[in-house]
Amino acid sequence: MSEKDLNRAAMAGVFAEFLDPLGNVVAQEVFFDWQERPVPDVGDVVTCAPPRTSTNRPRAISGKVRIRHYEVQRDEQGEPRVWVRLVLDVCSSQRLQAPARPREYCSLN
Repeated sequence: MSEKDLNRAAMAGVFAEFLDPLGNVVAQEVFFDWQERPVPDVGDVVTCAPPRTSTNRPRAISGKVRIRHYEVQRDEQGEPRVWVRLVLDVCSSQRLQAPARPREYCSLN
């Protein structure tokens, strides 16, 4: 599938893995509502804040994209759905003072 085809296919979501300097996964996020936003490229810095839970405050985490990988799957009707997997090297992690706004979990710096 070409880059043009990927742009036309419906985006199923983005799966992000944040790695520490030793290569250990320190955080994973799945975003099902990534439509109409640019997918971060290799070298971009992404900051994510997971939704607030009842047990703890959300934690913001920033990472620099090391790998961007596309996977095309087909839905029940045979239409292509694109998943993007990002592997990011952690830049920083910190507690948030205020809860994240709904649907605005990630920002591209």
